[in-house]
Amino acid sequence: MMQKFEVVLELEIRAETPAQAATIARDMMLDPHQELLCDVHDYEHIKEADDWFPNHRHGWQARFDKRSGVRPADMIEWYQVET
Repeated sequence: MMQKFEVVLELEIRAETPAQAATIARDMMLDPHQELLCDVHDYEHIKEADDWFPNHRHGWQARFDKRSGVRPADMIEWYQVET
């Protein structure tokens, strides 16, 4: 069975309407030479809720740059430090 992930992209876009902003964001994700930064979280089962939720205490950061094309240029795994 394939694992499920939440992928979060944060894009700052200047546009005249929300529809135009959404279109620009879509076009940015389709361009293999666009620089993008993605946060990736795996899902974990929470027994008390009897449901699956993204694990925000652990994840990866993927960076795409103009030279990397459709594959990440860098992939960094991180864990939240418990204090």
